[in-house]
Amino acid sequence: MKTKIKPLILLLCILAMPASAQENIKKFGIGLGYHSASIVGDSVRPFDISFRYRINERHTLTLYAPLWVKNDKEVEPKDYEVPSYARKEDMEKHKATTKHFLWGIGIAYDYSFYQLSNFSFFAGAKIDYQEYKDRNDLQYVSYTPRHEVHGRDYEYGDFRVEDVMQYDWYRARALSLTPNAGVRFTTSRFSVEGAFNLAISRLIRKAYGFSVWTERPNGGDATWTENHPDKHRSEYFIRPELSINMYYYF
Repeated sequence: MKTKIKPLILLLCILAMPASAQENIKKFGIGLGYHSASIVGDSVRPFDISFRYRINERHTLTLYAPLWVKNDKEVEPKDYEVPSYARKEDMEKHKATTKHFLWGIGIAYDYSFYQLSNFSFFAGAKIDYQEYKDRNDLQYVSYTPRHEVHGRDYEYGDFRVEDVMQYDWYRARALSLTPNAGVRFTTSRFSVEGAFNLAISRLIRKAYGFSVWTERPNGGDATWTENHPDKHRSEYFIRPELSINMYYYF
């Protein structure tokens, strides 16, 4: 009987060690994280910056801010044919860029329901607000014939020349409630955790455009705004995603 009791007591001591070791845990931490998806799907995979407060060895609160930025620029061919009536410097003004930007703010809570040595299994929920912007900028010089010509080629003076700036915006914003569960590895100063998240979101999408045409020389500006009501909509969706986070405690 004694031989059976001793291994059982040893096992109980091992399982009790993490709880006693965490009585004096460091409560505050800062971290970085990575997510496999966002409110606009897996094409945008944001990072996050977070601040964590450990109430005790089982209860944790986290304030976090998702962030993602990307700029795309159109690559022009080095060699291209310039029409005889056009100026090369005008053709070189053609530029197209796309700017993607996502930001957000959220708060999370989790509860460690099982602990073994440095590992703990947790479940919780978080609520956050995210906003995504996709802006396309197009700059070029427009040549519009003022009249028809006969017996000769078009020349520069035959055109109304305008500098054009076009902006197109796509915006999405969402409020999400996200239950999650995962596993965490913790030392005295660091922790690494992976989680499965199931976001339940209300998403609002909008799109519109803005253009400025300036006629040369010293011409006035013509501006207008374009709305795209077919792209304005509100919807609910459920989105699974994975995340990984690292924290330093002080």
